[in-house]
Amino acid sequence: MHYFDPKRAPYQRTKLRSKLRRPLRKPLLKWLFVFTLVLGTRGPVFSAPRAAIAAGQRQQPASQLWITPRGGKSFFVVGANYEGPTDRAWMMWDNGKFDRDLIAVDFAKARSLGINTLRIFVQRSLRDDVNNGDFSKLDAVTELARQNGLWLLLTFTDWDEPNLQKAADLNALIASHLSKEPSVLGYDTKNEPQFNDIAAAIYPTGTTVPLQSPDFIAPYGERVSRDAIGDYRRGEGKNVVPARLSDDQAYVFANAYKLFREFLDAGAAWVNSHSGTTTLDYMDSPDSASWGPYLAALDSTLATWVNVQMNPVRNADPGRLVTVGYSNIVLARMPSNSGLDFQSVHRFTPHGYSGLNATFLVLSNLQRSFAGKPVLLEEFGYPGQVNAPGGGVTGFDPRTTANLETAIWTFLYGGGYAGGAKWMLNNFPQGANPAENSYGLFDNNGQPKITAQALRQVTDIFSRSSPGARARSTCSVATSSRITPGR
Repeated sequence: MHYFDPKRAPYQRTKLRSKLRRPLRKPLLKWLFVFTLVLGTRGPVFSAPRAAIAAGQRQQPASQLWITPRGGKSFFVVGANYEGPTDRAWMMWDNGKFDRDLIAVDFAKARSLGINTLRIFVQRSLRDDVNNGDFSKLDAVTELARQNGLWLLLTFTDWDEPNLQKAADLNALIASHLSKEPSVLGYDTKNEPQFNDIAAAIYPTGTTVPLQSPDFIAPYGERVSRDAIGDYRRGEGKNVVPARLSDDQAYVFANAYKLFREFLDAGAAWVNSHSGTTTLDYMDSPDSASWGPYLAALDSTLATWVNVQMNPVRNADPGRLVTVGYSNIVLARMPSNSGLDFQSVHRFTPHGYSGLNATFLVLSNLQRSFAGKPVLLEEFGYPGQVNAPGGGVTGFDPRTTANLETAIWTFLYGGGYAGGAKWMLNNFPQGANPAENSYGLFDNNGQPKITAQALRQVTDIFSRSSPGARARSTCSVATSSRITPGR
């Protein structure tokens, strides 16, 4: 969920995402959530990765699919996404902004909540340092992770880089440097790749890329003719077709893109007439059979996109876990993802029960589709209250937000998922959008919100209960009436 980067143009998201996240009219599971959270002051309850391994952390039950780090024991990921200290998010790697002491404070704050994993990002400034042979900032962060007993999930290429070989070379350089680093849990190929990233990428010469060959068009017919591609590029496709493509390449890409949009429209229509479903259920239905050849081409292209970037990483750091952080659930559902070590999906749905249930439906489908593979909810969360233009605050009661996030944590823990990672650890008050700046577990002053206090209690409950023990129809967290509005 990258909205705030002050150093780049606004993060481009196509309208495809609205189709993928449309609210569902009726719930699949009739969950009853009783959430009154006991707010206490106890310290972290999840053992540090190294300490846990040394102490013989319990093996996951057969019914659970937790993540198993190289050389370690399986564990449930209680994670958060980390973009840097509150006053310099998205700039944490920059010269003059990198501050080891501030990062150390944040890592300690994360551990105080029972967080055991932080997802961090390779951004332009770190890229430039690494290309110049300077790993000092990265080494400082991994050292802090070790000191605080935190795993790191490192996400590559957090900028627009269509040249996959260029991305792969940098990825391998970083992975080789980190190959002996014990705090690294794994590598994420890229944050939230979209259709354009896959279909319009620059692949190494000689690579077979089905969606960059016109063969997939024949079963469906042209959506844009070769003769009309110039008009399309100047008109409807002006903000769709990358300028670097030749007209021949643009012709293939435009047809691939328009077919993808048609597939999404067909899926949305199907979902509207089938309550309690998502586009993923449409993909599983015989009603989507006509899309089989196109989806096969998309899947093969996606597999190539991942492998070109990550095979060098696997060679440079054997046995380390590899995933892709998908927000596009169609891409997340592609069968080739079975080659990943665990599945990662991002979900940001409207505040309330219907949005919560939509998240559960997607997770349940992915768990069925990738039976035997861990499924991680790599980004999720809800905005906090923000200052209103005329004074006071606007937004949802923070207690309600804490309940929703607690519902997700308990669903993950009780349902045999690999875990989750809250978006994000800190607020970012300098951002342009007040609501989007307020997703942090810690507020603008670095103080824990109610969501943070709730998470601390949830991790305590997890440490004293068996995963998967909850009934499929109910989920109850310890009761009390001591919750009060946060600062």
